[in-house]
Amino acid sequence: MKRLLSLVLVFAVLFVFSAATPVKKITSDTLVEVVSSSYEVTDANNEINNNVMKARFENMLNNNYVYDSDFESHKAIIENSILALLDATVDGEIHQSLVLGFIADMYGLQVNPEAAKYDFAPASEGMFVVLPRGYTEYEHTVTSVVVEEGGYTVTSDVLVLTHDGEAYNTTAKTVFVPNEGSSFGYNIVTCDIH
Repeated sequence: MKRLLSLVLVFAVLFVFSAATPVKKITSDTLVEVVSSSYEVTDANNEINNNVMKARFENMLNNNYVYDSDFESHKAIIENSILALLDATVDGEIHQSLVLGFIADMYGLQVNPEAAKYDFAPASEGMFVVLPRGYTEYEHTVTSVVVEEGGYTVTSDVLVLTHDGEAYNTTAKTVFVPNEGSSFGYNIVTCDIH
C-alpha cells in the first residue's frame, strides 16, 4: 500500500510540475526541445504505470495460495483461499460471503460452497470451518510482465516457506486477465510453480 501511495504521489508531483511550467512561444528551434521533453514525460508515465501494474500483480500473488491443479477443484480453491483470510477467522470459522467474494475478486470464479462442508467438522450457518493444518507460504517478486492477447503472463521469483520449516527458491508463471468488476482490477487464471 505504501508503494502504491508513493507512486501516486510521484505521479501527482509530475503532473503539478508539468502544469506549472510557463508556456513558451514555440519556434522551429524549440520544437525539438518540446517534443523530446514530452517524450521523457511519456516514458516516465509509462514507467509509473508499469510499476503500479507490477506492484498490483505482486500483491495479488503474495495473497494467492491456489497453484497448479488447485484451479480444477472447488474444494481446493475454497480451502486455499481461506489461508489468505486467516485474520478474519472467529472461533475456527470464517464467513462464506467473505471467502466467496475473495474468490470472485481474485480468480473471477463462482464456486460451490457445498464443496467445503465436512461431516466431521460442521460449521455454523453461513460459515466455513477453518481446518487446522500446516500450510506453505509464498513470497513472490515479479521479474517480468509480458502482454499477451487478452491478458498478461507474469513470471516471478518465489521464496517458498514450507509448513515444516524448510525454505527454497523457485519460479512461478501466472496468467492475469483484466476484470473491471474485481477490486483488484485483474483475475488470476492460472498460476504454476516450476
